Amino acid sequence: MTKAFALDAGESLIAAIRPSLWMLVPKLGFAAVFLLFPFVFFFPLLGLGPIGALLGAASLAFGLRRIALARSAWMCGALLVTDARVIDVIRLGKRPRLLALPLCDVGDVSVRRSFVDRVLGVGTVVIGAKQGGVTLVFTAIPRPDAVKTFLLEVQLRRMSNVERRKS
Repeated sequence: MTKAFALDAGESLIAAIRPSLWMLVPKLGFAAVFLLFPFVFFFPLLGLGPIGALLGAASLAFGLRRIALARSAWMCGALLVTDARVIDVIRLGKRPRLLALPLCDVGDVSVRRSFVDRVLGVGTVVIGAKQGGVTLVFTAIPRPDAVKTFLLEVQLRRMSNVERRKS
C-alpha cells in the first residue's frame, strides 16, 4: 500500500479501515468451485486424456486467479484516515486510485445498514463534503457506527488544532 501513494509533508496516518472479510466469502466460494473441480472429477478428466488435463489445469488457474483478484480488491479497498484528510483507495484497472477529502471539508457522515448488514455486523459509511462536492461511499465496513464516531472525533480534533494555531 505504501507504493500506491505518499502522505503529504507533516501528515500522519491515523487509521486504515478495510471492508469486512465476510464480503469475500461469496468470491472465495466461487473460486473454490474451480479449485475443487479437478480433484472431484479427477478420474473422468484422466479419461479425457490431454484435454482433461488441460481442463483441470485451466480450472485450477482460473480458481487461483479469482482468489488473487478477491485479495487484491480487498487490499486496495480501504478507508484511510490521516490527520488532514480522508482517503478512499479504489482499484480501477491495475493501479489503485485515490479520492481524498480534507477533514475540514467533511460535512455529513452517515451510516446505512440493511437487515443482512446488521446480521453480519457491517454497514455502509457515507462521507459527504460540506459544499456537496465529493461523496465517499465505503461498503461492508465492520462496526460502521464506531467508524462514524471515530471520523467525527478526528475531524473535531483537527478543527481544534487549526483553531489553536490561528490564535
